[in-house]
Amino acid sequence: MNTPAHAPIAARTMGQLARLPKAMLDRLKTAAATNPLLQSSPAVAAGGALAHHEHPAFRAYGEAQRQAATIAGILCELPATASIARIIAEAQDEYIPNGPPMSPLTGSYFGMWSLFDACHGPGRETLGSTILACGAAIGLSAELRGLLDAMQRSRMGVYRHEGVEHGSIVLRDLITDESHRCIVASGYVGEPGQLWYQRLAPFPAAMGHAQVAMTTPYVLVSPPAAQWLAYFERVLPAGQAADRIDAAGHHLKYGPTRRYWLEFVFEAYAGYILEAVFLEGLPDIAETRPHSPRYSGRG
Repeated sequence: MNTPAHAPIAARTMGQLARLPKAMLDRLKTAAATNPLLQSSPAVAAGGALAHHEHPAFRAYGEAQRQAATIAGILCELPATASIARIIAEAQDEYIPNGPPMSPLTGSYFGMWSLFDACHGPGRETLGSTILACGAAIGLSAELRGLLDAMQRSRMGVYRHEGVEHGSIVLRDLITDESHRCIVASGYVGEPGQLWYQRLAPFPAAMGHAQVAMTTPYVLVSPPAAQWLAYFERVLPAGQAADRIDAAGHHLKYGPTRRYWLEFVFEAYAGYILEAVFLEGLPDIAETRPHSPRYSGRG
């Protein structure tokens, strides 16, 4: 395949695949050939109801992420990916992303960031985009490619909780105003009116039109929606609505600096329960975040 000039990491990775020991290359190709959809059918419990963590869509994404992590771990043995691997390793050392109470960064949040957001270079290459670029060379299955592409395109967002509909939580994107029915594997239901900081990915095509919440829910306890909308007004460039939506997506995925959103979650931590993590404050006003050195308190 032809690799774009703005994807030098992927190009170098493909050129270095032959350096891998045969056993490691075989393991990489076995992971790449996986069809996550075949791993996604649970045994339905008595009564016929499925918890969200048992839903085939969630299970398919979980299997896809596991295989992506396996492939990424092998590719990180190559010099080509050293720059991305270093970014992730340094963030892991800094934030210890094991979830509360040790760290507000949950494994699900940091895992998605590591594979699909942590980037290097002008092309913003990630481990996920590198895997996709190497797809033909490593025998990536069409099913795994589709799920990895959806996760690479995904980003965190700020959503307003609008209740529960047919067993799914309804979240409305504060920026695009799009409404999504979601399954939440942690089991957290929440309450209408809450703001959530969350990453959504669409159901595989054959499974319907809802979305999978890809991380443990982060509930934005304060400030209210009006102040989040004011935040986006401050940080997004002026322009047409469609351009601002694109800019918002870019901002929410990459931030103005590499650790912008990691740092926000870390400093905004305000407590947790098993099924959710609670945050307070805004990314651009340090005084509003409880664990910022400049926190001004509630007064």
